[in-house]
Amino acid sequence: AGVTRVDRKHFGSTQIATPGTKAQIISSPVRCKGYVWTGRPTNAGTVYVGLTNVTSTNGYSLVPGESLAVFFGKGTVDPRDFYVQAETANDFLDWLFLYEV
Repeated sequence: AGVTRVDRKHFGSTQIATPGTKAQIISSPVRCKGYVWTGRPTNAGTVYVGLTNVTSTNGYSLVPGESLAVFFGKGTVDPRDFYVQAETANDFLDWLFLYEV
């Protein structure tokens, strides 16, 4: 089994400039073993994470300061498949992706 790690290429933040408009979380092609997403504590509203069709009704909601961590065990996922939307302009989703080396 490999070692799960994070480096500078695999953590950061995505700003959502316009409420109701989705933004791709990351555009780098890397297979990851898991992720942690956090609604930035200073956000004014909720952010929603999901696939390309993410909305406030079908996305996973993260209020300011709330996090979601998922580990895929033996599987991997492409983080380019995930998008974020926000209730409030200029809110952020902070993220990190875990990958196996």
